Amino acid sequence: MIQENAEIAKDAEYSYWGAKEGYAYDTTLYNDDVLVYNNSEGYDKYGNWTWIESPRSDAYSVSNTKKINKTIELYNACIVTYGYCELYSPD
Repeated sequence: MIQENAEIAKDAEYSYWGAKEGYAYDTTLYNDDVLVYNNSEGYDKYGNWTWIESPRSDAYSVSNTKKINKTIELYNACIVTYGYCELYSPD
């Protein structure tokens, strides 16, 4: 039953894509905006599903304020751990 419903859903005629990203300006290495937080997901009419989860799969369920705070938290943790921007880079 679950598999049948999944197959039906894959026949949809609509495409969906949603994304929110969080950037921080790095002064330790790049002197540029670095991508720290990426939360996106999508489904196309051909049944192809792609998603990047960080930290949740629903791109629009978390407020911008929470995503901004998470971006700051992750970036600051990187600086404290490595002393410079080790984990993130500009696009």
